[in-house]
Amino acid sequence: KIILIIRNPVDTIISWHNFHIRGNVPLKNLNIKSFLDDAAFKHVSDSVNLVEKIECLKKKFGKKNILLVDFNSLTTLKGQKQFLKKIFKIDNPKIKGELHINYSFSLLNQLYSKFPYIYRLKFMLPVSIIKNLKKILGFLFLKNLEYKFKEKANKEKIEYLNLRYKNEVNEYFQIKKEFNL
Repeated sequence: KIILIIRNPVDTIISWHNFHIRGNVPLKNLNIKSFLDDAAFKHVSDSVNLVEKIECLKKKFGKKNILLVDFNSLTTLKGQKQFLKKIFKIDNPKIKGELHINYSFSLLNQLYSKFPYIYRLKFMLPVSIIKNLKKILGFLFLKNLEYKFKEKANKEKIEYLNLRYKNEVNEYFQIKKEFNL
């Protein structure tokens, strides 16, 4: 089977944007609209065209040979175990270790957008200092604040993306329905 992991287009784009912010995106692209309008990041907009990808796979391999998995189902250990059970027909798959979540703090990203000099400072300091500072701040208060305020912090971004990618979001939900996800 061909395994294709799909994700809500808005979440995908926010994730890509956060990824690029972590990796030193140009200051003008701290804003999501500028980021998406920059030709250098066209791959981000292209990544959410699920219908085109699925149709290509259906044509090449047949619908019965495609296994679609919703990304959100893989964000928990239980979901990962169910995925492994379905793929490998293992009754009780064992997963060693803990679930590692790779994320950006949306509150920090908002801070960077409002105060770009702080973002510049991030890349002037040694990586080890930045990583340790992020771990300490994350442990002390950012992680708790993130869970409470993430949607509120991203509200404008989410509204903009839901409008800009309305068709892709609708298609995502239709695909989930078609494949019983």
